[in-house]
Amino acid sequence: MEKEKRKALARGIEHDYPRNIQIALSVSLLSFILMFNTIKSLPVTPYARAQTENITMVEEMNALEEVTVPPPPVQRPQVQVEVAEPGETAEQVDVLTDINNLDFGNIDVTPPQVDSVYEVYAVEAMPEITRFVTPEYPEVARQAGIEGRVVVQVVVDERGNIVPGSERILASTNEIFNEPALEAARACAFKPGQMGDRPVKVRVNIPFAFRLR
Repeated sequence: MEKEKRKALARGIEHDYPRNIQIALSVSLLSFILMFNTIKSLPVTPYARAQTENITMVEEMNALEEVTVPPPPVQRPQVQVEVAEPGETAEQVDVLTDINNLDFGNIDVTPPQVDSVYEVYAVEAMPEITRFVTPEYPEVARQAGIEGRVVVQVVVDERGNIVPGSERILASTNEIFNEPALEAARACAFKPGQMGDRPVKVRVNIPFAFRLR
């Protein structure tokens, strides 16, 4: 029964659909015509351009008179010069400095003592070793089969001797070789380095190699 009612309702909707469409279109067209007539009947005021007033601005400028001010007079300094009076000689006039009264005996013209230590790359002639001393091989290192290398830095004076206390270990592979290397460095001798014609102190490095044969 319920199914037959639904079918009857559907047939009624399909039957009335074209008529409903016509009614909706008619109402829409009528509304559009009424709206158009309403807008057409409204009063329209033409646009009028506002007139602008011309404003004239006048600037007044006062002329400035150039006034030339003369510079103040320059006053020359007055220097008092002492001159000889009539009857006096030039030797009787006091002067500021009399070269005959200067004493040059107290001026020390001795050149300053230069006691600088030069680096080996800064001298014109590098020191040349004239006596190389082979260090004593430590017995403990010999028995243990240990080898090594030590570089000792010293200062060679103007006579080619090692400056006492200047020796120091620069590099070492084993501390057991340090003392023998220092003793050997103290016993070495050099031809001194030179700057120009004079010998100078130079800092040099002495390498020592400890090898088992």
